[in-house]
Amino acid sequence: MPQSSNLTGDINISSHQDHSYLRKLVAQLRQKVQKDVGTTTDASCKKILFYGANGYTASIILHFMSELDFPMNACVFAARNPAKLTEALVQHLGEKYGRVMVETFAATDKDVERVFAKRDYSVVLNCAGPFEETADAFIKHCASKGVSYVDITGEVSVFESVLQNPDLKSKIGNKKIVVMPGVGFDIVPSDSLLKSVTEEFEKKFGEKPNKLEVLISTGGNEHNDVAMSHGTKKTMLRGFASSAPVTRLDGKLQHPKEFVKDFKVKVKPDDTQTTTVRGSSIPWGDVSTGYFSTGVPNIHTYMPGIYPNETTAQALNSTLVSLLMRFLFALPFVLRFGEWCIENFSPKGPSENSRTTSRGVMLAEATSKDGSKEVKRMLYVPEGYHLTAQTALASTIRIALGDCKEWGPTTPSRTFGSDYIVNFDGCFFQEAE
Repeated sequence: MPQSSNLTGDINISSHQDHSYLRKLVAQLRQKVQKDVGTTTDASCKKILFYGANGYTASIILHFMSELDFPMNACVFAARNPAKLTEALVQHLGEKYGRVMVETFAATDKDVERVFAKRDYSVVLNCAGPFEETADAFIKHCASKGVSYVDITGEVSVFESVLQNPDLKSKIGNKKIVVMPGVGFDIVPSDSLLKSVTEEFEKKFGEKPNKLEVLISTGGNEHNDVAMSHGTKKTMLRGFASSAPVTRLDGKLQHPKEFVKDFKVKVKPDDTQTTTVRGSSIPWGDVSTGYFSTGVPNIHTYMPGIYPNETTAQALNSTLVSLLMRFLFALPFVLRFGEWCIENFSPKGPSENSRTTSRGVMLAEATSKDGSKEVKRMLYVPEGYHLTAQTALASTIRIALGDCKEWGPTTPSRTFGSDYIVNFDGCFFQEAE
């Protein structure tokens, strides 16, 4: 029987993490800030704008910033709620809080314009979802002001609005900025994996694959201790109000024809045998970003443990059920009640134990049109939120340093290379059978 639970193992990621890659980047940023301050005033130096600095994922980023001696004068910390922002900064930065700059504003066109008029920024890191509501104003003003933009979204609609937007590309023009949503667990590791397996396929067969499929396990431990942040849950809740396509067929976003596929996976890197895992089709960001990163026209994303079989999947994704869900969750009071329940009755996110003992596993398969040619590759990573904090902070710093291979609307693997993910502790590729 195929497994339907999360792929779990007993590797303690925290036992061998020194965050050397992040430490190196923070040290480079510190040197840059010291150099800039030596040639101009601190107030006139371009800053990093860290928006949504009071959320769950942001709290982990703040922890890394404090632990790695991040130069606080290089950043402006911002959020909509001043009380929650202050509480988060005091809790996670401690005595360093007294040295930080803060802004409180909503992610509206008017407020973002006002904030951008007060000082110069090099890059915006947006951690405030749902990103369908917060990204637009930032991207608009970043493109016109020459400021780079990154966020930790997983929303396909946000990726499409950036990567398939000729007006945005035209507006950016020759400015050396990047607009790159998705610098967290969705989609840095899977984007690196898909780019990597595509490159290997091209190297082996001398042609581009016709189809990419990826199975994504977001992380768990031996106790199946898995949780999501409030922001992730709210985004999923809002997703029920739409019938967003969840796969890419012949270069276009469409609803999948099949919802379930079985994969052969080595759950742990040192396993000698594979385990059959049943994957269910999900709207992971790679159906948008993977197409941009690789040019492969057919991309399907899966996660374990949602649908027990194809019959159930087809029933739950029928037109009638989809219309009912869209109607129900489009009602404002239903959505507000759901969000209230999330805020008041659910954990803020995974426990510290889960973040330090869990890991994620991904399997990518690249195949030719007739199925006769195939390349498979696995990627092992730490727990999703733990990794998101690292990749988001690292991506932001690299952009602030100007260390990018590509500018404009782009993706992590095109900006930093297909091997970007292996810079982070606990992340490594392995060939699959």
